[in-house]
Amino acid sequence: MESHGHSIEDILPLLEEVLDKLHEQQVAKSQKVGQLTYPGLTKEDVLNPDNFPQLIWDPRFMYEDGLSAGILSAKMALRAYLKEGFFERVSNGKDQSREG
Repeated sequence: MESHGHSIEDILPLLEEVLDKLHEQQVAKSQKVGQLTYPGLTKEDVLNPDNFPQLIWDPRFMYEDGLSAGILSAKMALRAYLKEGFFERVSNGKDQSREG
């Protein structure tokens, strides 16, 4: 399957790279929001916020953290489909996941 002269095999690593960058940016944004409550909050702290009870109750932080989790979910879904050969099945017209 070709798209603008690029194969799926060429595009998928780029997609994963974009998702990595989006996740990094979102974690940084979560960190900034979290630092309003806990100055000095690190990236590692943001990735494990359970040690900071006020963050769990901060709707702004939870929103940003939820976006970060969503980006990771998209990345993991992409990897799972790749591992299962999903795109190969789709390009061959044999997408079993949509049949019911």
